[in-house]
Amino acid sequence: MLYASIDRTKLTAGLQSNTYITDALVNSKINHAKAVIDGVIGDVYQLPLPAFYQNTITFAGTASGDDTMTISIDGVEYAISIVTSDTAAMVADKFRQAVLDDDSSTFVIDDMLDDEVVYIISNNTGDKTEVQITSIDPQTVEGITATGGSVVATAHALIRQIAEEIAAALLLQIAYGKESENTDKEGYIRYSQAIKFLKTIQDKKVKLRDGDGSEFPVSTDARMSFSPNDTTNTGDGGEDDTSARFSVNQVF
Repeated sequence: MLYASIDRTKLTAGLQSNTYITDALVNSKINHAKAVIDGVIGDVYQLPLPAFYQNTITFAGTASGDDTMTISIDGVEYAISIVTSDTAAMVADKFRQAVLDDDSSTFVIDDMLDDEVVYIISNNTGDKTEVQITSIDPQTVEGITATGGSVVATAHALIRQIAEEIAAALLLQIAYGKESENTDKEGYIRYSQAIKFLKTIQDKKVKLRDGDGSEFPVSTDARMSFSPNDTTNTGDGGEDDTSARFSVNQVF
């Protein structure tokens, strides 16, 4: 499952133009981030985490006339009005707005990584949001071409953001090291802040929920999530007794 993309991680780190940061290196840091995340929250939520599904529509070209492009997502059609001289980015924005105006949509539009590429992500786990570009993929209307992508399993939006931040911080440590101290390129501080937020999920201060509000399945691993108080039952002490062995009002 995709915890973070290479392009988004580079963007988060501000290293998208750095030719020394290879995709292989970025991918290794994404895998590092995934291992950290799973290691921290694996005793809170069942692993692997539930998958959401992502697809893309890529627009290209420049409009040479006026017409309507129809894009269907999960059987819901979006009519995109194209006028002469519209760029691919402008048509992509029209599609984004059409989705935002549709309160019944079963997916969300991710923030813009590329002006001409629209990221479509399912709201609920297990929903594979299929992209159908009319009956032809790609389709071209008056010089504008729309091409559907492949379905990719991805993580909860919050997990993706944390993974991108952790991986980006690791890249910044390599790119700038200690010389970045007290700047926005300081990977060590960004890493520690990402881990700090990750621990709020571990402590259940922030819960991971599906699009319908249901919390993710919790882990069966034992983990103390509370401190004993003066109402804690000390049990009978038998070999089958698994209750707490002390309370805060005991004196030793």
